[in-house]
Amino acid sequence: MRARRKQLGLTQRDAAELARVSVRFVHDCESGKTSVQLDRVRALSAALGLTLTLTLRQPEKTQTQKARFPQHPRQLP
Repeated sequence: MRARRKQLGLTQRDAAELARVSVRFVHDCESGKTSVQLDRVRALSAALGLTLTLTLRQPEKTQTQKARFPQHPRQLP
């Protein structure tokens, strides 16, 4: 997002105004904050002329999760 914003000659404030989000939100997105709101990311992406593509994947299980949730659960009667 930062590269596209700069390519367009926009400041973070300009981008925030176009997307109707806060400057702080633009900063958070550009710095890789992992807990941002999807609807606002979509608005910022659209304002910058970017397409947002999501890839959903199942996270790797920790050892505790593996023990509690076996790969092949028992069959219920």
